[in-house]
Amino acid sequence: MIIPDKFLLPEDDGLPVRSSNEYARYKLLAVQTYIEITNTSMKEKPWKDRYYVDLFAGPGKNKIGNSIVLGSPLIALTTQMPFTQYRLNEKSAKLATALKQRVAASPQNAHTEIYEKDANEAVKDICEEITARDLVKDGLWSTLNVAFLDPEGLELHWETVAHLAKIAKMDLIINFSTNGIIRNYGAGNYDVINRFFGTDEWMKIYRREKNPTFRRRALIDFYRGRLREFRYNIIDPDPDLGGEDISFKNIKNAQVYSLIFASKNELGDKFWKAAAKRTRQPRLF
Repeated sequence: MIIPDKFLLPEDDGLPVRSSNEYARYKLLAVQTYIEITNTSMKEKPWKDRYYVDLFAGPGKNKIGNSIVLGSPLIALTTQMPFTQYRLNEKSAKLATALKQRVAASPQNAHTEIYEKDANEAVKDICEEITARDLVKDGLWSTLNVAFLDPEGLELHWETVAHLAKIAKMDLIINFSTNGIIRNYGAGNYDVINRFFGTDEWMKIYRREKNPTFRRRALIDFYRGRLREFRYNIIDPDPDLGGEDISFKNIKNAQVYSLIFASKNELGDKFWKAAAKRTRQPRLF
């Protein structure tokens, strides 16, 4: 039975949900904390608009174990200090329909547009809109933007990241899938990994680093380093955090993926570090 009154609550509402592993709780908590810190600090500034972009939005809710939690789009929509604009994308028609039903219950529905495309295509329309908004001369600051890029594997192309990165103020939170790289490398799907990195230079690192931990670190640093061309602040790893990313591990304590953060403003880095310190994943055994 579908229960509209529960569409925006972390409860079963009868609509489809996305099944997730336990460690997804901490990923979502990190995003939620960053959004809360950023919007609380920036809401009174004269931005043209504050956009939240989610290219792999899912249905809006996740099932973790026996519990239902809000997914990233509903976290962003229900935050106490909301964004002024939301651009969401979900390729699956079934999941996009569920997302639309839930979003329709939000006071932010009028400020939300939902796409049903491949994420690497939807980004073009979204970036074109934000770029046009920035060109309007109205005495306000530019737009302020946060993009959450959370593919299940390596579906995110580097070209898509580059589209977003060309926007003046665009903070990026990117799911870097270690498992996806290992899986595709083992299957010989090098083109998939090339599209993810935007180059085949990753292969030299993969073959050079024999230790899995060192290899993962080197690949993340290589990916982050490529963001420098877009003037992102890419600094040496913070000894308190182990780098400008948060790692998530499975029950065997094996690293599954990391959230990479990139901002062109030191304040964004400060906010992310605060979020990272609050959302450390405990050991699962």
